[in-house]
Amino acid sequence: MFNAKISLLYFLLVLLSVVSILMTVWSKQDAAVTQIRQSMESLPEVFRLHQELREERLRDYAIRVGNSEIKARLRVLHDVRADFLKVDRYILDAETGVPVSVPGAEEQRKKLAQEKFGETVFKQFASDLTREVKAYKTWSDKEEQAFQAGVTNRLSECFHWSKRCAWAFSYLPLVNDVLPMMKRTSNAFDAGPGTPDLLLVFDSDGTGLAKANDGGAWSNNDDFKGMVQALRGRVKNAGPAGLRQSTFDVVRMEETLYLVAVAPILGTNGQFLGAIMAGESVTGRMVGSEETLFAHEVTYLSGTRSEETVIATTLSPPSGAQFMLASAKGTHKMKSHPVSSENWVGISFPYYSFRAVPSGDSAYGVHYKKLRVVMAVDKRALLGPFQWLESLVLIFGAVIFFFGLILIWLLVRTHNKPFEQIDSGIHEVINGNHDYQFAFDYKDELPSSMAQSLNLMVAVLQGKNIDDDDGGEPGWDPEQFGVAATQNTSGVSAQKSIAIGRSGDVTDVNRDALFSQPAEQYYRDLYSQHREARSALGEDVSDVTYVRFVERLVRSEREMKRESGASDVRFVVRTVDNQVDLAPIRKE
Repeated sequence: MFNAKISLLYFLLVLLSVVSILMTVWSKQDAAVTQIRQSMESLPEVFRLHQELREERLRDYAIRVGNSEIKARLRVLHDVRADFLKVDRYILDAETGVPVSVPGAEEQRKKLAQEKFGETVFKQFASDLTREVKAYKTWSDKEEQAFQAGVTNRLSECFHWSKRCAWAFSYLPLVNDVLPMMKRTSNAFDAGPGTPDLLLVFDSDGTGLAKANDGGAWSNNDDFKGMVQALRGRVKNAGPAGLRQSTFDVVRMEETLYLVAVAPILGTNGQFLGAIMAGESVTGRMVGSEETLFAHEVTYLSGTRSEETVIATTLSPPSGAQFMLASAKGTHKMKSHPVSSENWVGISFPYYSFRAVPSGDSAYGVHYKKLRVVMAVDKRALLGPFQWLESLVLIFGAVIFFFGLILIWLLVRTHNKPFEQIDSGIHEVINGNHDYQFAFDYKDELPSSMAQSLNLMVAVLQGKNIDDDDGGEPGWDPEQFGVAATQNTSGVSAQKSIAIGRSGDVTDVNRDALFSQPAEQYYRDLYSQHREARSALGEDVSDVTYVRFVERLVRSEREMKRESGASDVRFVVRTVDNQVDLAPIRKE
């Protein structure tokens, strides 16, 4: 039963320690999540700087392309538009031209256009284009003549329809001359936010002429005509400041979503010649670069409040971002707010800053304003060390408990063994073995003292002498100790032994305190006082043991009570004539 109580107490102590440590770990875990949430509150402002940098780079890229020789080509194409339309009407007319149903109609139209307009419209176009492009080149006369001849030849090859020639004089120089030259002269657009992976060229009507990265398949496209014409209207209304106008929006081409900047191309007199669209793929490189930059999982949402969808995310699988869709409902649509799930903690904010005062030079499209960004951190990765620590605490708690339990069991067994032996000896005496001697050579004082006391008790009760292990004590006169109170009238024994004096010589003893003292304390105090008194006189007291002292003392007390009729007898130590004796005090 004692072992069970100790084990239960130890278990409760270990459990309390483990729970205390776990509570500390949990509090630190909550503090870590809170700290992450607080740090995320600054992300929208930091992201705003990143956003402005991206948009400025895209806009700058579009302006740089627009200020290249593409501007010269669009200017010439703009000026010659009326003449090209005249050529189109002539070669496509049912009477003067070649009907579509005629076999080889395209080749016949090319030939017809060259014969009819080669020396007029085409020659003038080649001359004007050479003059305009020359401002961007360092040609020799021979190179200039070769360029003009090449323009003439290209017209004869492409002009079965003027739109096809517009593509040839925009797309081919764009990918063969302009973009390689920009890459050679500056590597500022090779990486970072705002690195374009979409580039479109539009004419003054908003018709798409060329797409830089599709191999020439995209042309004569009206998908973004409304956006370009809106930009044209703002440029016209802005007057001399029209050059600084730009449009930012989100567009979809095939399966890819792009964040785009559209910048105008203006002539020397402010005439709107066309526009350049530069864009970065939201669903491609953009989210990946932002994940690296911000060290958070990045997700882009788009749509209305009731039909919002995930358009790009770095989460794997992407379905893990579905919990974010409910994050932009109601008034939250226009401001940032925290989002969370069982495994994620993050912040959601609109890509377009509704609180910011819009610049008069920039316009933001409807789709741009529907764009929303969510940055999140995986709580499992964040709290992984804490969960590992929880497991470690539980494992160590279990190990410490079981090893401690074994150690407690061994200690209790070691502690109980002497008492079990003493208990066995008591039963030996009960069973009649009155000669049984209790061993008292234990390491602990308590069982040793108990065993000695039991030996003394058995000896006193039976009136036996206690034999020492060494066969006797030198200088000890047992007979004189026992009868000194009656035979020695001087009160001091003749030998250097334990001497009994007379009570009449003692007058300064508090009798009540002496007789009220517990027996064990009385015997031990008297033994200590006796040894100290004899040691003070230079006597050797190593041969006077406690057990033998008490045994002699008890025997003397018993004899004095029998002879004097006293109810109790106790002794006090005194020193007379350099002799130490014990003076009896009787209680009537």
